[in-house]
Amino acid sequence: IISLQSEEEIQPATVEEALAKAGFNVTKVDRAPMRTDNANPNRFVARLETVEIDATKSKDIAATRTKAKELIESALSGVVSSGEEPEFQLRTYESHFKILLPHHTDKPYPWTGIVFGLGIVLAVAYMSGNQAIVQRTLGARSEWDAKGGMLFGGFLKSFIPLMVAVPGLCAVVLIPDLAEGDRAVPEMIGMLLPPGLKGLMFVALFAALMSSVDSTLSSASTIWTTDLFGRFYQIFSGKEMDEKFGLFMGRAFTLVFIILAGIMAPWIGQAEGLYVFIQTLLSMFQGPTLAILLLGIIWPRANRWGGLAGLSLGVVFTLTLNSIDGLFPSDDPFLFVAWWSFVFSMIVTVVVSLLTPPEPEEKI
Repeated sequence: IISLQSEEEIQPATVEEALAKAGFNVTKVDRAPMRTDNANPNRFVARLETVEIDATKSKDIAATRTKAKELIESALSGVVSSGEEPEFQLRTYESHFKILLPHHTDKPYPWTGIVFGLGIVLAVAYMSGNQAIVQRTLGARSEWDAKGGMLFGGFLKSFIPLMVAVPGLCAVVLIPDLAEGDRAVPEMIGMLLPPGLKGLMFVALFAALMSSVDSTLSSASTIWTTDLFGRFYQIFSGKEMDEKFGLFMGRAFTLVFIILAGIMAPWIGQAEGLYVFIQTLLSMFQGPTLAILLLGIIWPRANRWGGLAGLSLGVVFTLTLNSIDGLFPSDDPFLFVAWWSFVFSMIVTVVVSLLTPPEPEEKI
């Protein structure tokens, strides 16, 4: 039985792998929880309490114990018996650092899904069909400002993958036992930053959150007030909704959405990961939405009935894909759902448009 102490976070798998490569039969590896060093609060200490090795066939127990201890110390210092592989990589699961995962992986991000589902559908649909993005663009002073703002926003958005990935990679090393990936950034903020910077960081995160929330609420109330409630109001009253009443209804819808979001928050919090949950939800609508937008721009023969059929049947198709277990290799197939719903909606829109009368020339 060997007991060691290290200034670094100790992973039992790291020790077991190092010993196994040297031919040891490891029967048990236990580790005490990581704690703060009393003498230095900025240092974290974890104690490897027990390493049991089957030494029944060993002729020299003392030599076996010494060799095992050297291997453990070597593993904890970042080099295993092969002499090259760093501890940082030993702490991660298989394929953690592979950018392109194979198509048959059970992870949410196979290379086919990244290229087709994210690159062609979700990313394009978000920047072109998201009402919050469109509403901000329409608020520009001129067409030139709108185009410049979209291009500059797209350039800034290219840094988001780096901003998302780096904290996660750091958390693999600093907090390897973290159960929830969504807590990686808050946990590292609490661990690494002094009190003043902690407050500043949370204020910055809250400000960024408010910026996104108010845009989403504004765009959602616009859709419900103008495209839904306004249409029904005109049908039943025989006149258009005046601006003052429309403003009141927009504020009322905003309040309703806030209340609904608060009611749904506990249910959303039960999802395995917030990012996967949001992308799964978006994949149900953005594939069909992009299909009808794209055809409406590039194909003059597309009409309202084709768009309505493509959008409605496309959403039904996404619900069907999500309800069939084992249809896709991934456990969270939102990227595949987005792609195939896009293809399906394109086909439906084209077929229905060809089977129905075209739009009048003055509307094209």
